[in-house]
Amino acid sequence: MSVSVYKPVVKRKEMDCVLSSLVEENIGPGPEMRKFCGEVSRMLGVEKGIALRDRERALYVALSVLELEKGKGVIISALSPSYYADVIQSLNLYPVYADVDPDTAAVTPSSVEAVLSEDVQAIIVHYPLGYVPEIEKLVEYGIPVIEDVSQALLTRLEDKAAGSFGAFCLIDVEWNSLITAGGGCLLLPCDKKYRRQCKSLFDSIPEHLLLPDMNASLGLAQVLSLEKRLEERGEIEEIFQNSLMKSRHKTFLQRGEWKNVPFCFPVILQSAMNDVIQYTHKKGILIEPAFGNCVLSSRPDERFPSPNAQAVMLRTVVFPLYPILGKKNIATISKVLATLP
Repeated sequence: MSVSVYKPVVKRKEMDCVLSSLVEENIGPGPEMRKFCGEVSRMLGVEKGIALRDRERALYVALSVLELEKGKGVIISALSPSYYADVIQSLNLYPVYADVDPDTAAVTPSSVEAVLSEDVQAIIVHYPLGYVPEIEKLVEYGIPVIEDVSQALLTRLEDKAAGSFGAFCLIDVEWNSLITAGGGCLLLPCDKKYRRQCKSLFDSIPEHLLLPDMNASLGLAQVLSLEKRLEERGEIEEIFQNSLMKSRHKTFLQRGEWKNVPFCFPVILQSAMNDVIQYTHKKGILIEPAFGNCVLSSRPDERFPSPNAQAVMLRTVVFPLYPILGKKNIATISKVLATLP
């Protein structure tokens, strides 16, 4: 049986929380959803927000609150999830694609400045595979910033957490996220000047668009154990890094004083991706392109002035990295990393 790239880590104690929610008939959105949002807000040091059933809706709501002028631009990374561009265009705005740092796959201040213009009214900052952009500089351009820290929870710079720098913070809680609620996305306001608009809009969102308590109870239990899970991931990451150093390939390198979050284990290949994928599959380890569903790959007919992003997309794969891999699988993956073709 092959080792999958992503696997939800749900322990019995967390399942008991879901069962308790069912027993108490807390199935629709209610107190568990509010507790879930409150705990994550407290963890990041931001305003309490809401949890929605899907991430597209969460981004749509965040952009709507910003009240951007129709026909204007929103900067996103060329490697950000493809739905960013879809949501932007659904609001009669247009995506402006910024290139990335080849060592982190994240946008940089210089790549943002290269596409910044009077037409640009917001930036959506993606934290790819747990690597942190220079967010402290990106918020200095005087336009609203939405941070998507789904893959980089709990990393901090001094006393500020990733996700607390911009106007809004997005955290998806899908099955393959750092924390899972079986689906959905948290939307947290970080800038107090949007508090009034948020409260009015949040109160008007129909219940069927909000995350049910049954899901929120699982998400809440996962949040409470997140720090320990990240420690376990970090230990595995260190083993994999030592093994990869024996090969001719490399992984990303976090810039500045931030510490990356071990969301998965990316490998920047020096050989053909298909050859590496075939090799790992024969060893029972499933890997996949790291950015197979980014805007750059999903919009082949559009022009992207993003040479770094193009190279990173074509050369980067991700290996499994989660706490329940077990010693045997960790040893197998380590050996595979050291002997990649």
